[in-house]
Amino acid sequence: MVHEPSMLPLDALDNLRKGNARALAGERIYGSGIGPERLQELIGGQAPYATILTCADSRVPPEHIFDAGFGDLFVCRNAGNVLDEVTLGSVEYAAAHTGCPLFVVLGHTGCGAVGAAVAVVKNPDAYESHNVDDIIRRLLPAVLSTKPPDLYRDKIDDPAWVDAAAYKNVKNVCNQTTQRSPLLKTLIKKGIFQVVGAFYDLASGQVEFFME
Repeated sequence: MVHEPSMLPLDALDNLRKGNARALAGERIYGSGIGPERLQELIGGQAPYATILTCADSRVPPEHIFDAGFGDLFVCRNAGNVLDEVTLGSVEYAAAHTGCPLFVVLGHTGCGAVGAAVAVVKNPDAYESHNVDDIIRRLLPAVLSTKPPDLYRDKIDDPAWVDAAAYKNVKNVCNQTTQRSPLLKTLIKKGIFQVVGAFYDLASGQVEFFME
């Protein structure tokens, strides 16, 4: 049984846009959503308005980026914001069991995990561990598809490549989500769920949203 959504997907997206705007303007209101009264309200259940898959990078905390309080966001994090079975299952759980209407894949500039994948493309013998390699394997399609034509010249700008690959990875994960989840695909067709890509600039704090 799928719970009724807490709001329409576009309204949830509007909440995120407004939250990021407040954060940028220094006009945060999240304090009103993290006190004892809010904790009591949530004891009986949750109805988050957005599921966020983002990088585990300590500089990318979704609740601060979107000025959100307790119970607002259902957050999944891993290095490189990649999509594995556990993460996809978590997104499906949020949609089906809490009525969450929106899934946002949030990448960011200067992503270290993507940088590690770029380093592997430049040096295929690089190796850290089996588990890190699993993350890199999931990021390689985005890295290879954005590989500059002058890869092996000294003038190659790795930061620009990393950001281009991180941006592409967001698009890839959005597509993978709808391709691999019949449940979410059905909810999208009903108009009660949406998948959106987003990209966070570490320097400015600005989030760019793009539709998939």
